[in-house]
Amino acid sequence: MTCTSQSARTGPTRHTVPTRTPLPLAPVPAPKGNGMQSTLVRRAISTAIALTALGAGVLACGGTAAAANKDGELEYREFGLFYNSSLMGSVFDLYLADSNLADDRFPGYGSGQGEIVDNNAASYFNRDRVVWFVYTGSYAGGIEGSIPAGYYGNASLTFKNQVSSAYHYKAR
Repeated sequence: MTCTSQSARTGPTRHTVPTRTPLPLAPVPAPKGNGMQSTLVRRAISTAIALTALGAGVLACGGTAAAANKDGELEYREFGLFYNSSLMGSVFDLYLADSNLADDRFPGYGSGQGEIVDNNAASYFNRDRVVWFVYTGSYAGGIEGSIPAGYYGNASLTFKNQVSSAYHYKAR
């Protein structure tokens, strides 16, 4: 390739720019058999690989499903109220806030099963990642208490058998 440039002193000057010679490529073997048949086989293999990867992704995501609210089994990301002290007796598990525990019953096994949750909880376990707030009155009324993520224990005298509502956010 040749380029021409203008020099102020000497006039036009010719510069030669070396060109590169392309390297020879390795020969590509011709497909064996019918070309359409090999294309179909490649597409089938690609589809199978994609579906396998998709299936693995669905299975991997299946374990992170949301906890079931109020089923009597305290799971990760739930807040639990126990009928008895020391995390004993039936458990009432919450994934979402409940502004009135008077219309809920302890579904878990053990003492207290079937009893109304309102004013009947003696201990707690916060298995959620957020602070839960409990109140001695319905609809965030009465005295407020907070239970940090990961905390568990017996309710204080102020809250033992007095909790009437619970929220995963500060309700007031």
